[in-house]
Amino acid sequence: MFNDFFHDIPYLLDISTILIFLLFFEIGYLIGKIRRKREGPKSSEAISPATASILGLFAFILAFSFSLSAQKFDTRKQNVRLEANAIGTAYLRTDLLQDPYRSKIKILLREYTDTKLKYITSEEYQKVEYLDKLVILQDQVWSEMLEASKEANNATIELMVTSLNELFDMNSNRIAASIYNRNSGNMWLMLFSVGVLGLLMTGIQAGLNGPRRYIGIIPLILAFTIIFSLIEDLDNPQRGMFKVGQQPLIDVHQNITR
Repeated sequence: MFNDFFHDIPYLLDISTILIFLLFFEIGYLIGKIRRKREGPKSSEAISPATASILGLFAFILAFSFSLSAQKFDTRKQNVRLEANAIGTAYLRTDLLQDPYRSKIKILLREYTDTKLKYITSEEYQKVEYLDKLVILQDQVWSEMLEASKEANNATIELMVTSLNELFDMNSNRIAASIYNRNSGNMWLMLFSVGVLGLLMTGIQAGLNGPRRYIGIIPLILAFTIIFSLIEDLDNPQRGMFKVGQQPLIDVHQNITR
C-alpha cells in the first residue's frame, strides 16, 4: 500500500517529503531549544558528529538507490530493443514455412505487436485485458507452429522455435520488469526513516546553536526531495519525465504491417 501511493498519485512523494522533513526539523528544533535552555549552548558539540554521520549515511543510501533505479531504467530500454529484434526476426523467419502456416503466423505476429503497443500505452485498468490477449496470441502462434512443424524440415523448425522462444521470453521479461522489478515500499520507508532522523538531528543541532536558519535548511530539503523524485521517476517506466521510449517497437510494427 505504501508503495502504491507513490506510484499512483502524482507528486505525492515530493509534497510528502517536503512536509515530513520540515515537520521533523521543527520537532528537532524545539527539542534542541529546550535542551539549550537547560544545559547551555555547549551541549551542541556532542551532537554535531552524530548529525553529520546520519546525513552522510542518508546521502549514501540516496546515491545507492538512485544507481539501482538508473540501472533498471537502462534495462527496460534495452528490453524494448531486444523485444523489437525478436519480433522482427520471428516475422522474417516465417518465410521459411509453407502456406497457409506462413500467412497465419504473420497475421498473428502483426496482431501481437499491435496488442503489445496498446498494452504499453493503456491505462492501468486496461492492462489485464491486453495481457490476457497477448497470452492467447502466444498460444495461437505456438499452435500454428506445431502444425507447421509436421511439414517443415528440422533446420526450419529449430530456427522458428528459437525465435518464438526469444519472443515469448522477452515479453515475460518486460512485464516482470515493469510490474515486479520496482522499488519496494520497504525501501521507501527505509529512505524516509533515515532522512527523518537526519533532519531531526539537524533541527536539534539548530535549536542548540540558537535561532533557526531556514536559508540553510530549505535548500537541503529541496535537494533531498529532488533526488527522491528522480528515483521514483526512473522507477516508473511509463510516467513522469523519464519515460522508456517505444520507438524500436513502433518501427518494427510499421515494417511488418506495410
